[in-house]
Amino acid sequence: MKVKTISGKSGKVALPNGSTISHADLAKEADQWASGEIQAKTIRQLVGRPRLGTDIGKVMPIRIEPSLISQIDHRARRDGLSRSALIRLAITKYLAS
Repeated sequence: MKVKTISGKSGKVALPNGSTISHADLAKEADQWASGEIQAKTIRQLVGRPRLGTDIGKVMPIRIEPSLISQIDHRARRDGLSRSALIRLAITKYLAS
């Protein structure tokens, strides 16, 4: 977590959410955390792009002819989509039919 010390006599630290905490309180909470007095929820932070749905996407390598890739790229540009988004949309519509 990035914190910023607020200059002045207050000895406070500004947290990312806009609140402040004193250096003494911050040290106390750090000690409580280290001793296990404070229990936190497990937070799973994924790196990279945001999820497209509720689950983590899996990479599925496929082979596509260059001429078809050109058509996909042209349509994706026209529709303002990425290549992957267009292919996902096409597969979803095909499977729904």
